[in-house]
Amino acid sequence: MTTQELIQRIYLRLRKFRYVILAAGLGLATLLLIWAAGKPTIYTSHASVFPLTAARDNSIANSALSTILGINDAPQSFSQEASINIVELALSRHTREAVVMERLPEMNKRTIAELLIREY
Repeated sequence: MTTQELIQRIYLRLRKFRYVILAAGLGLATLLLIWAAGKPTIYTSHASVFPLTAARDNSIANSALSTILGINDAPQSFSQEASINIVELALSRHTREAVVMERLPEMNKRTIAELLIREY
């Protein structure tokens, strides 16, 4: 039996049971849908986005970028959008690192990073 004949036989056998396979797939999808609908939502988030379009906000972003990068010509090197995005990225990274280094007394003074590493 060649490979082509084997593939043809497999195809014909699967074609013979196509309605059974389709019904099993639909049944499994229905069960998973019911299971997912029954589980409560665990994580939700809300975000507020404020554009930094005022001149005062842009100057704050430029001075913060100059401080982060240690350069004085950041406004000329980066566009206003890029300056704001770089500052937001640096601030969010700093916040994330501060959170994972927090020690939890109820978890034997382990850090959140240790708990995440052990969990995953």
